Amino acid sequence: IPNPELVDIWYTTNGSILPDQNIISLWDKFKLVFFEVSIDGVGDRFTYLRWPLTWEKVRNNLLTLKSTGPVNLLFRINHTLNPFNVLYYNELTDWVE
Repeated sequence: IPNPELVDIWYTTNGSILPDQNIISLWDKFKLVFFEVSIDGVGDRFTYLRWPLTWEKVRNNLLTLKSTGPVNLLFRINHTLNPFNVLYYNELTDWVE
């Protein structure tokens, strides 16, 4: 990509796969990297709603990326409300904060 410093890149993911270090090292060259994660809850609720994924795996992936990613990495959370999580939205917002 010519002039990557002028380009924003976006990822939308369920957070189950941590990008490898080769990909993460390329992100430094770009203007901004948006990493949008689609999660519908935290803890056991996440595991129930997104089975066979586990909350621990996704949580660890996000925390690892937060601590090792470049300064131009921005996180976004995409949350879908449904009958199984609508009363627990605050759990997700508390975790994000």
